[in-house]
Amino acid sequence: DKILMGGALPFGSWPRKADLLASCYRESLRLAAETEIQTIACPCISTDVFLYPPKAACDIAVSTVVEWLATHAVPQTVRFCCYSSKDIDLNRARLRR
Repeated sequence: DKILMGGALPFGSWPRKADLLASCYRESLRLAAETEIQTIACPCISTDVFLYPPKAACDIAVSTVVEWLATHAVPQTVRFCCYSSKDIDLNRARLRR
C-alpha cells in the first residue's frame, strides 16, 4: 500500500514560517511512525514558486529529518523529492555536511 501525506505553507513571508515549515516535516514523520510506515518521501515544500528561499527550505528540511531520525526508529528511510536540478544540488550539498 502507498500513502500520500503532504504539507504546504501560504505564499509570502511572515515570522514563524521556518517553524511551520519544520512542523510540516515533523508531522509527516510522526504520522509515518504512528502508522509504522518504514519509508517516506518528502517533497521540497514551499520552494521557488512559493517564495521561500530554496537554500533555507533545504536546510530546514534536512535538519528536521536528521534530528527526527537520530531519536526515532521509524521511518527507517526518508527520501527527498526534488523538483529542480537546483533543489537536487542543494539537498546533496546539505546531506554531505
